[in-house]
Amino acid sequence: MPVKPLTRRLRRLYKSVQELGPRQVALFGLYRLQLKSGWMKMRTPPPHEPHAAPAMFLPLPAVDLISAALGSSGRAALLQEADEIAAGKVRLFGGEPVPLQLAPLGEQAPMPHWTDYDNRQAPVAWEDVKFVWEPARFGWACTLGRAYFTSRDERYAEAFWQAFELFRRANPPYLGPNWISAQEAALRILTFTLAYHLLAGSPASTPERMAAMGQALAEHAWRILPSLSYARAQHNNHLLSEAAGLFTAGLALPNHPKAGSWRNSGWHWFNHGLNSQIEDDGTYTQHSLNYHRLMLQLALWMDTLRQVGGVAWPLAAEQRLKEAAAWLAALVDPVSGGAPNLGPNDGAYILPLTVRPFADMRPVLLAAQSAFSSPGEPLEASVPADCSELDEMALWLAARRERPAPGLRDEPRRSTRSLALQNSGLVLDHPKIDSWAYLRAARFRGRPGHADQLHLDLWWRGFNLALDAGTYLYNGAPPWDNALVKTMVHNTLSVDGRNQMRPAGRFLWLDKVEAQARLSFLPDGAWQTASAVHDGYQHRGVRHERQVESTACGWRVEDRLLANEEFPRSRPAKVRLHWLLPDLPWQVLEEDALAGLRLDAPAGKVLLTIQVRSAGETLPANHLTFSLARAGSLLAGSGDTAPTRGWWAPTYGKLQPALSLAVEVLLPLPFSLQTEWRLEG
Repeated sequence: MPVKPLTRRLRRLYKSVQELGPRQVALFGLYRLQLKSGWMKMRTPPPHEPHAAPAMFLPLPAVDLISAALGSSGRAALLQEADEIAAGKVRLFGGEPVPLQLAPLGEQAPMPHWTDYDNRQAPVAWEDVKFVWEPARFGWACTLGRAYFTSRDERYAEAFWQAFELFRRANPPYLGPNWISAQEAALRILTFTLAYHLLAGSPASTPERMAAMGQALAEHAWRILPSLSYARAQHNNHLLSEAAGLFTAGLALPNHPKAGSWRNSGWHWFNHGLNSQIEDDGTYTQHSLNYHRLMLQLALWMDTLRQVGGVAWPLAAEQRLKEAAAWLAALVDPVSGGAPNLGPNDGAYILPLTVRPFADMRPVLLAAQSAFSSPGEPLEASVPADCSELDEMALWLAARRERPAPGLRDEPRRSTRSLALQNSGLVLDHPKIDSWAYLRAARFRGRPGHADQLHLDLWWRGFNLALDAGTYLYNGAPPWDNALVKTMVHNTLSVDGRNQMRPAGRFLWLDKVEAQARLSFLPDGAWQTASAVHDGYQHRGVRHERQVESTACGWRVEDRLLANEEFPRSRPAKVRLHWLLPDLPWQVLEEDALAGLRLDAPAGKVLLTIQVRSAGETLPANHLTFSLARAGSLLAGSGDTAPTRGWWAPTYGKLQPALSLAVEVLLPLPFSLQTEWRLEG
C-alpha cells in the first residue's frame, strides 16, 4: 500500500480510538477478524434439530378494551390496512402501499452465506438494503394480528402464515441478505412472537405451522450471539434489539437447551445498553427522535416480558427510562403529535401497534409514561381527551395501567415549559402565542448522526415552520448517499463551506463538536433568552454563538460570528445562514437593509427577514448574497444550487420539495446575522 493512503488510514484509526474509545474500536476489530477468518461462518451453520411449538406466554389485553380504544373510525382504519396487506401490499416507513417483497433473490438455491456480503465475496443486487430488510421485519404482521384479534376474520391469519412460509422458503437460515444483520433477525423474533400469540386461536394456526414457528425462532436466536461484538461496538439500538430478541426467544422456547442462556444474556445486555446509552436527562445516545422512539418501544416490550420472566428493572435502568419518556414529551408537538426530524431517521417503527400516522409520537409517549412513571403520577397532558386511538399501544405494551377515562385529561397543551435538556439542547415555549422552538446543542457520548449543532426547529399551531431535512437514503446513488446529514442543509451557520465536523464514512463523524447552552430567566421564572455556542469552527478562527428570544408576535434569532482567541483569523469570514421551510406560497421581500420572505402558512402569515449587523450598525442588503431554492432549482436570488438543496424527507425513502433560504456574507469579524420571524394569524 502506498505511504500516503496508509498514513491517512492510521491517522483515521488513531482519531477513531480517540473519539469512540478503545473498547468500541477493539470490539469492531474483533468482529472484522472473526468475519475475515471464516470463524463467523462456522458459528452460523444451518441448524437441523426440530423444535416444538413456542410457549404461550405473552399477556394480551381484553378485546373489548382494544375495541373501545379504536372506536369505529380506528377499527375501520385498522381493517382497511389489514385488507391491503392480505392483498399483498404494505406501507413501508409509513408511506404509501407497495408490493410486499419477501424473496429478494427469488426462491432459487444456492444463495450466498450472509458473511459473503460483509466480506464482499457475493454480488449485491440492491441499491439500498433497507428496502430489502424493512418488509422482512414483519412489522406489518402487527396489523394483521390486531385485525384478526378484533374481527376474527380468517383471511388475516391465513395471509400471515402464507407470508411466513414464503419468507422461510426464500430465506433459508443464514443465507441471503435478510440474514446479514443480527438486528434484523432479532426484530423478526419480536414480530413473529407477537403475531403467533395474536393468531393462536385461528384454524390457520395449525400444529405444523406452530412447530415451524418454533424452528424459526430458534434459527433466529442462533444468528444473534456470534456477532454480538458488532452490536456492542455500535453502542446503539443494535445491542438493545439483539438483547430483546434473545430474551424473547428464551421465553418462547423454554425447553430449548439454550433458553436459559438466551434469557440471561438478553437481560444482561439490555440493561447494560440502557445504562450506557441513555443519559441522566433522558437523551438517547443516537440523538435521533426516530431511534429514541425505537429504544422506548424495545423497553416497553421488555417491560411486558420481564414481568413474565420474573425479573425486575434495576432502579438505575427504570429511572433512565422514566427520564427518556420525559425527554420525548418535551419534544412532541401537542397539536399534531409530531416532533423535530432530529438525527438519523430511517423509518424504524418496529411494533406499530396503533392506527395513528407514522409521524405521531404520542402512542409511544403515552405507553412509555404509563409503564415507567411513578405510581399516582399523571399521564402526559398533551394527549387530547377525544382521541382514544392513542391509548391502543399502551394497552398492548404497558400492563401497569388500564386506559384512563377521557375526563381525566386536559385539552392539548405542552406538559413542560421551556427547559434545558442538558445533553441535547433547549426547548422554548413562546409566552404569548401558540408556538415553540427547539435549539440544538448536543454533548455526544456516542457517534453524532448529523452535523447539526445550533440548528433551530420552529413550530406554530401544530405546523413545523423551520424544518430539519431528515435522512432520505443512506445508500442512494450520488448525490443521495446520505446527503442530508450535512451542516449546510440544517437551520444553522456554516463557515467557508465546511461541515461542523469531519466526515469519515457514511455513519462516522470525527472531530466531534461540543455545544453549550443556557437559559436566562426573569424574576417571575419565565425564560428571557436562550443561547448556545459550539466549537466546530475554532480551527478556522471563528466562534459561532446563537441567541434566541421571543418577541410580541414571533421570534428573534441572532447569530454572532466572533474571532476565536486560540486561532485568530486574519481574513474575512465567509458565512452562510440557512433556513429550510415548508413548500408554501412565497413572496420575496425587497428592502434596503433586509432579505427575506412572506409565506402563507396554514395558521396565518409568516414574515421572515434577515439583516447583517457590524460595529453596532445595520448594513445595507447588498452585503448579503440572497438565494431561494426549491427541489434543487434556484427560484430567486443568485448563486449555485446543489441538487440536494430544497428538499426534506419526512421519513426514510420519501423526499418532498421544501424552500431553502440562504444568505451568504463575507466580512471581517466580528459581525452578526439577525433573523426575525413574525407570525400573524
